[in-house]
Amino acid sequence: MFEFDYDLTFMVFFLNAGERIYGRYGGRDGRGPDTRMSLAGLHHAMGAALDTHGREAELAPPELVPAPHEATSYTYRYRVAAALLAAARADRVATTTHIRLGREGLRAFGAVSDDPMFLCDFAIAAHRVGDVVLAAELAAEARVVGGPSQDLLKLRAKTRNLFIASP
Repeated sequence: MFEFDYDLTFMVFFLNAGERIYGRYGGRDGRGPDTRMSLAGLHHAMGAALDTHGREAELAPPELVPAPHEATSYTYRYRVAAALLAAARADRVATTTHIRLGREGLRAFGAVSDDPMFLCDFAIAAHRVGDVVLAAELAAEARVVGGPSQDLLKLRAKTRNLFIASP
C-alpha cells in the first residue's frame, strides 16, 4: 500500500477502514530526526484528518488501484501485501488487480533474487479468492524463476499452511 522510506524515524498515516488516506504526519530532514515533528504538529495533523473524515461524503472516491508511474524495486512488493489484504477480505477483483499490477511491476523492474517469494505470495492470494487457475500459473512461474530455491518456496507455502501445486 505504501512505499517505505527507510530513512524515516517516525511516520503516521491516517486512513479509514476502506484504505482511503486522510493524511500523514512525520518524516525527517538533514538536520535530524526531530526537526519536523512536534506534539502540536501531530495534534494539527490528527485534527485535519478528522475534518477530512467528516467531509468524506463530499470527496470523490479514489481509484481502486492507481497504475504505477515508475517501476522501482519496491513498487511490486507492496502489491503483494495489497493482494493478500484484498484476499483476506474476499475481494476477488481487487486481489486479481493487485496481482496483475504486481506482475507488470516485476516485469518492468527486471529479475531480482526474491521474485519467487513474491510470486508465491501472489499465488496464495489468488488461491484464497478461489482463482485456482491463476494460483497454479503463478506457482509454476515461481518454480521456473526460482530454479534451485524451490525448497524455500515450499517452506514459504507451508508456513502459510497452503501449498499450491500446478498441474
